[in-house]
Amino acid sequence: MNIDNECYYEEQSFFEGIHMNPEIVKARFKNCTFKSFNFNETTIEKCEFINCTFKSSSLNCCEIKKSTFLNCTFDYSNLFGAKIKDCKMLGSDFGGTKLMGVSIIRGDWSYTNLKQQNFKGFDFTEVNFTRADLSACNLEEAKFYNANLKETTLRNAKTKGCDFRSAILDGVDFREFNLKEVKIDMSHSILIAKSFGAIID
Repeated sequence: MNIDNECYYEEQSFFEGIHMNPEIVKARFKNCTFKSFNFNETTIEKCEFINCTFKSSSLNCCEIKKSTFLNCTFDYSNLFGAKIKDCKMLGSDFGGTKLMGVSIIRGDWSYTNLKQQNFKGFDFTEVNFTRADLSACNLEEAKFYNANLKETTLRNAKTKGCDFRSAILDGVDFREFNLKEVKIDMSHSILIAKSFGAIID
């Protein structure tokens, strides 16, 4: 089954196919499954994916813009070289997919499962990671300028050289990761002290 622009698909299954058109625009998907489906080098713009599953699918070198992926699951899929720009990825699960080589430009990644991803050197300027799970991620040398990490889980993350300056860090438990060589603002020092049980008077 191929995918047409500005169409609505519900509870459809896309198996081992290849999307032949260079772009998908304003298409909507709800409770759909993409298994071994090939989106390589496709532009996906202003689309909506609700409760969809991408299993062993390929989105290599895709350009994904201003699209929504709500509570989607990416299970052993490939997004190498994909550019994800100004997208809402709320509640999506990337537990079975590696995101190396992906470009994340702004967007809302709240409540996402991003455990054990390798984000070394990534630029997360203005990305919203509210209550996201970044446990055991490699965040070495990553930049979080004006990013929102409110109540984000960073348990056992590698953070050497990580730059949190100007990021929102309210509710982060600083006891869960090593602060050595982490760059922070002076305003973060109070949050760190509170995280370790200090009473600020």
